[in-house]
Amino acid sequence: MHLFVQKWIPSGAVPDQQTLSGPILKQEAAKVEDQLKMKLDERLTTFMTDGWKNKAKQSIVASMVSVASEVSSGIKLSITCTHLNLQPYLMCMHDVSEDAKSGKGLLKLVTKDIHIRKM
Repeated sequence: MHLFVQKWIPSGAVPDQQTLSGPILKQEAAKVEDQLKMKLDERLTTFMTDGWKNKAKQSIVASMVSVASEVSSGIKLSITCTHLNLQPYLMCMHDVSEDAKSGKGLLKLVTKDIHIRKM
């Protein structure tokens, strides 16, 4: 990365790992969270979870939400139907490798993630 910047943007400075993983990451994550909250505001949403193991054999549970972005009505064979265009968004990912796998544990995660959605 440093070589690329030196070659193509000689006056540019590359932030170090501490800066990228600290204040810059927090600032960018806050922006994404704010944008998601705006998109979810007063919209029809569907909440879902999924779990899997990654390449490092960690158990991961993700929470996602699909948001109705647009509603269009049409008449087909004298029947009114509504089509929703759904846009999925990743809300949270949890490493549950150390946790006992149970319905109660998943319910705690889901409840916490739904609370985040309502904030």
